Amino acid sequence: MPSEELLREILTEIKSVKIDVSTLKDDVSALKSDVSTLKSDVSTLKSDVSTLKSDVSTLKIDVSTLKSDVSTLKIDVSTLKSDVSDIKATMVTKDEFTHAIREQQQDVMKILELTDKKMDRVESEIKNIRRDIRTIEAVTVKNWNEILDLKEAK
Repeated sequence: MPSEELLREILTEIKSVKIDVSTLKDDVSALKSDVSTLKSDVSTLKSDVSTLKSDVSTLKIDVSTLKSDVSTLKIDVSTLKSDVSDIKATMVTKDEFTHAIREQQQDVMKILELTDKKMDRVESEIKNIRRDIRTIEAVTVKNWNEILDLKEAK
């Protein structure tokens, strides 16, 4: 019976080996599937890298354009700062403006006072001239009357 038992043991080992071989086949099949998936992933990765290279090239062009725009913007800002500085240099403050207006207002008031005095003096002189003209008219009338009287007396 040892041989039958040995045969059974061998049979058990063979079944075990068959199971191991079947498992190994399954593992190899799964590995083949994984390798196929990996090949597909590598192909996709290569495509992605190619697209990325194209995107980087486009990005370099965009960055170059952006640098040019920034340079132009810096020049514009510099010019603007200079203009603002010039405006500030020539600008007067509210207090300076108010003070200048008050000084001009005082000058105008002095001129108005002088003008009023001159107008009063002119008005007084005109009244005197009118009085003198009336006196001259009266004397002229008297003289004409005397001339007429003298003419009649002749």
